Amino acid sequence: MSLRKTPLKMTGIILQILRNWFSINNDDYIYIKDEPVRSTISIKPAYDFTPEDCQSRPGVYIKRGVYRPRGGIKASIDDKVSVNRDSIDYLTIPECTMIVQCVAKQPAEVDRLANNVYEPLLAMSPVIKRDFDFHNFDIVGVSPVEKIEEYKDFYRVSLQIDTRFEENWRLKQISPVLKRVILDAYTKLNSEYSDGYSDKDYSNGEFGTT
Repeated sequence: MSLRKTPLKMTGIILQILRNWFSINNDDYIYIKDEPVRSTISIKPAYDFTPEDCQSRPGVYIKRGVYRPRGGIKASIDDKVSVNRDSIDYLTIPECTMIVQCVAKQPAEVDRLANNVYEPLLAMSPVIKRDFDFHNFDIVGVSPVEKIEEYKDFYRVSLQIDTRFEENWRLKQISPVLKRVILDAYTKLNSEYSDGYSDKDYSNGEFGTT
């Protein structure tokens, strides 16, 4: 599937995968798509987290980590491109870290939840990579259980997923128009400057117009 990997879409991919998994494949936690409030687990973007979500059930929250455009920008065709070509295609291969945070009120509960999240993401990573055109979609770390500093009643385990993918775009050659616009603006600016101010010596601190 050709899908541009914006931060929101990256979050949405993992959200839908986990919601689908917990709606049909899990005995420990059940996610009810049509009635999320009746689910035994909350699965949301991290910016939708509230402490109330996890008072009576654990939660899984997805957020974007660091986005790194690596390897520079390269032309998709030979570097010796005629300046008269109408358009040029470019690509880069960025890396983006996605964080999946499991939150619960008990350490053992959050550890069990993290394992329930880790297993389907690990098992389905080759299919995710294939279907969404990722170069990489790899779980590279699972944190220890830790108490959340901002919310002392909750514990957290974080899964880090590293992804790589292509970004493609096309630039259309319009430089003759662009050069004329810049030249016109420069000429107009010089004209206004020369017409608007006198040749008076302002070394004494005075400033004025003719």
